[in-house]
This record gives sequence, structure tokens and C-alpha cells, in this order.
Amino acid sequence: MKLPRIAPIVVVPFALLFTACGIRFTDPPPGTEFFESLQVSGERTAGSPLTALVSYTQTYPVEVELTCELRQNKQTLFEIGKNVVPPVPDGNPDATPVVGSFSYDFTPPAPGAYRVECLTLREEDNFISKKITISAD
Repeated sequence: MKLPRIAPIVVVPFALLFTACGIRFTDPPPGTEFFESLQVSGERTAGSPLTALVSYTQTYPVEVELTCELRQNKQTLFEIGKNVVPPVPDGNPDATPVVGSFSYDFTPPAPGAYRVECLTLREEDNFISKKITISAD
């Protein structure tokens, strides 16, 4: 039995319909439910100091410990900074968020590709990271 041939004019609209069903092929937004953004500023050359600025939104009724680290590949080279964000009284996901930020100065050890990563200590899956490249000069 021979199957009927489907005309391309019918297939193309269906293909377009399925590609527009909410699937995105771009990077996700940089933040998480706690971390809003992470910026690294300074001259990205060996021996030059950099500053990491991490912004957060706190709505939880518990304190949140966070740490920022300098990593290369999967290895943590050193801790850049650590802070505790106080709890929000009567905090819940619908509470008015308390917005804040911390700034940490650091100097990468040598030229190369690195990643600054900030994470909450209770939930390490709650993190934000930024890739940086340090040149020789």
C-alpha cells in the first residue's frame, strides 16, 4: 500500500508551530530566585585587582549564607568573599523582597580562563557564575 505524499506547504506551517511552543535556544537569564546578578569589573590582566559585585533578593524567613569563589575548570582556587544575609521577618515567596549586594576585591593568580561563582551554602544548586579571561598584559 502506498502512503499519500504530504505536500511541503502543509508540513512547513506545522513545523513552525512546534518550534514556537516555548522552546528557546538562547542562554537563560543570569539570575536565580536569590541571586539577581553578578558583575566583575577591573582590568583583566595578570596581577590587576578585580571586583566582584553580587546582587541578591531576599524573601526568606531564614538567614542565607553566601560565598563567592574563584574557580578554574572544576577546581576552587580560593574564596573571594563570604557574607550572611539576614532573614526577612514573616518572609515567604510573596513577601516584599529585600534587595542588597556585596562587593569583593580579588586578584586572579595568573593569565587564563576563570569563573567567579557565588552560591548559597545551604543549597549549592542556588548559584550564579561569570566567566572571565585574564590576559598576560
